[in-house]
This record gives sequence, C-alpha cells and structure tokens, in this order.
Amino acid sequence: MARHARIAVVDPRFSVAAGKADWWLPIRPGSDTALLLGLIHLVIENDWYDREFIERHATGLPEVRAAVAHADPDWVAYHTDIPKA
Repeated sequence: MARHARIAVVDPRFSVAAGKADWWLPIRPGSDTALLLGLIHLVIENDWYDREFIERHATGLPEVRAAVAHADPDWVAYHTDIPKA
C-alpha cells in the first residue's frame, strides 16, 4: 500500500482488510469458484494475458475458453451476489 498498490478483498464479511482495500467484494459464501471462472472469462475475452507466452509454454487455451464461456458478468453476479458493475 505504501507503494500505491491497489487491493481487492473477496470476503463476505467487512473485515479489517476489507476496510483498507480499494475494492471490497462481498461474495456469497461458497461461490468463490464462480468468481474465479468469471475472472478467467474476462482475462481470456479481453486478451489480458501474454499471448506469446501462452502459445509457447501452455496448451489447452481453446478448452479453457470453452469451459468458461458461460461465466459472463451476469452469470457471476447471479451466483456470487457481487454486482455486475
């Protein structure tokens, strides 16, 4: 924080850490996986990854893309109680 890092806290409770965070995501208990699928969906759909690295060192991106295709922001909001915005 001293070096201006941005902090997001995913916790159903407004904890001490959440009080110090830039973003508090009050997730429905037990829906962590839905949030992670949605984040993966956003990273892939918006090309927020190092394409060259993935092409050289990883396999299975088309399968991952297909597996998270349903996890759009509306789906995540429904399952996690975190507003789409």
